[in-house]
Amino acid sequence: MGRMDRDNHHSHLEYDGVAFATGVARPEQERFTVVVQYTPKTTDGEQTTDDRLLAVVRAFVTTHAPWKPLFIGAVITGDNRMRLSFRSPERDRTYGVDVLASRTGPGLLGALISPAFLANEHLHQPSDDPHCDTVVDLTDY
Repeated sequence: MGRMDRDNHHSHLEYDGVAFATGVARPEQERFTVVVQYTPKTTDGEQTTDDRLLAVVRAFVTTHAPWKPLFIGAVITGDNRMRLSFRSPERDRTYGVDVLASRTGPGLLGALISPAFLANEHLHQPSDDPHCDTVVDLTDY
């Protein structure tokens, strides 16, 4: 993955990808699609939360390495807030990572693809979100 496959030019992008299950007798392919709905930039040139979300998705939509957490989705949860979703390399847990859109720089993005960072249980919180097993609040990062 790493390229945009479909753009309807109406604030809707789709990226297709393939991940490989590891740690099993016979590796399996898992196909997925990341769909991004966004609002174009404001007329004054300022980035909106949607623009930042789109930039984050583009940063994570790359060739997947089996030892890294797999980016599986994102959603805007409030003004300047978003939840990024990752599946653990072992495919046994899904993390919902809460971040501030305005603070999604290279340091944070690099940390999120580190298996050890998301596996740090000191950061874990119980989840009431049906789309993730564990919440990691990085809004103060």
